Amino acid sequence: MPPTGDEIARLGETLNEMLGRLGEAIEHERSFVADASHELRTPLAILSTELELALAEGRSPQELRAALASAAEETDRLTQLSEDLLTIAQTVGGELPLRIGRVELEEVLEGVRRRFSRRAEEEGREIVIEGAELELSADRLRLDQAVGSVVDNALRYGTGTITIAAERRDGAVEIAVRDEGPGFPEGFLDRAFERFSRASSSRRDGGSGLGLAIVRTVARAHGGEARAANVDGGAEVTLSIPDRARAGAVRQPQSKV
Repeated sequence: MPPTGDEIARLGETLNEMLGRLGEAIEHERSFVADASHELRTPLAILSTELELALAEGRSPQELRAALASAAEETDRLTQLSEDLLTIAQTVGGELPLRIGRVELEEVLEGVRRRFSRRAEEEGREIVIEGAELELSADRLRLDQAVGSVVDNALRYGTGTITIAAERRDGAVEIAVRDEGPGFPEGFLDRAFERFSRASSSRRDGGSGLGLAIVRTVARAHGGEARAANVDGGAEVTLSIPDRARAGAVRQPQSKV
């Protein structure tokens, strides 16, 4: 760059800044694709193995059922992972699109409880709801997705009863999900909301490391925030959404399909 300080020099500085941002965006996309490919590889490999075993000769009916049950589980995991990846990808170029409306929070939380109740019962656990008789302006489906992601994490990594508690505080509706497990590992809280960040080092636990990233994405799209903490007897993740959704949030028309 010439040390002239004239229009040519300023133009060069502007071009350099633009090229720098483009370089960062390209690197961001490359990293995202690499991480997504890595996450998809494991469930696809397991699914392929289970189907090959199911097709092998001499399998008993019990073995076939076990193989198909495992394949179904991996299919569910792939479905959830693809939905999470789509949500993250939609925010790369800007805000997450929202369909804002008045939401009966009790209906949303009860829907989440029902969806995970069978899984909780199989593990001898319970999901309870406290103080959910509230209304707020939000995207119902995104809210359901965020709370569901936290409950899924609590089932995967925590123990004991899972409590979904809601209250109105300082002009916002706060939804806290608590479990009775060991809490977040030491040093994990600082990166809990990073994409592909796991509390467990094992990939066979089924976690993609996107759950809490989705929670923060949904909260910030509504003009709110998400927090994670260790409390007495477990982990707690709180989703805080202003009573009125941010005016600048993108509103999408309802689909007719």
